Amino acid sequence: MSAAASWGLIGHDEAVARLIQTIAADKVGHAYLITGPQGVGRTTLALAFAKALTCLESTNGIPCGACQSCRRVARDAEHRTHPDITVADVQWQATVLGSRASDATRQRLSIDAIRWLRQDIATRPILSSWKVQIVDDADRLSDAAPDAFLKTLEEPPASAIIMLVAESYDAVPETIRSRCQHIALGLVDRATIQAALLERGIAEREARAIAAISRGRPGAALDLARSPEVLEEWKQQVREAFEHIRDPLGRLRIAGPIAANHTRDRERTFRLLETCTGLWRDALLLKSGLTEAVSFADVAGELRAYVEPLSEAEILRALRATRRATEDLERNFQARIALLAMVEQWPQSSR
Repeated sequence: MSAAASWGLIGHDEAVARLIQTIAADKVGHAYLITGPQGVGRTTLALAFAKALTCLESTNGIPCGACQSCRRVARDAEHRTHPDITVADVQWQATVLGSRASDATRQRLSIDAIRWLRQDIATRPILSSWKVQIVDDADRLSDAAPDAFLKTLEEPPASAIIMLVAESYDAVPETIRSRCQHIALGLVDRATIQAALLERGIAEREARAIAAISRGRPGAALDLARSPEVLEEWKQQVREAFEHIRDPLGRLRIAGPIAANHTRDRERTFRLLETCTGLWRDALLLKSGLTEAVSFADVAGELRAYVEPLSEAEILRALRATRRATEDLERNFQARIALLAMVEQWPQSSR
């Protein structure tokens, strides 16, 4: 059994093996920063690490799965009420702060939330030897929050383990990330995801399609596999994104209404840009004759016909422009300017 499989993960053997070794050698650090693309398994890895740490019968870093702590982690996967494990994110913050929550706390982790975590980590663990905090959305700290966290990271209680989860290393303040051990997660290869889906009883044809659509993100693959409705919704999103690419009016909608609504629905914008990035990537693969490697097989025929008169240079320019727009929006550039600049770099097929 691979290291990742022993923790119930899909992929990331190297990262899991490293963490198992630290537990077995009793050399666990007090602060970790786990980064990687959304859906790749960052929080899943953090929770698996927490389960291994708090297991009452762990064998060389492998949780038993049967002790009170392990059963509590498994049972509380949704509600997360394990007394020694706290998962903090923007949604959690609203519950913890109650009446002190403001509109700003819906977007960023506030200094009040960090103060709560600081007090909580100082208390003794109840079931196990470790008190674990997983700070999801660590790249969404308010301006004042990092300074409030520094002393805890510099002088943590002996039983404290703090895991910060973020999409990128650079999105976390330098004062925070410099005090953490960094674990960078990359995309998981398609064959590994497909094999994991087959082991879970997914039919081969569906497993192959989901592994392609998920584009290296096990979390997305499992979501798609669990719900046919989610899979159909995803396919519809791909269809809509393709229409935005090939229809001049669709491009105008991106630079117009979608840009205007970005502040109120950032998730929709980033989801659209991610799908458009995947389509332009597929376009390059189709142009090179690599049909089997495409992610969005349902529109591959139409996409091939659309990009046939285009050069590889034009497609590559469109792909880079889409990635650049995503990066600009992540840095809070004005949406209308970023998205207009993007669609102006998209070539117009003569068909």
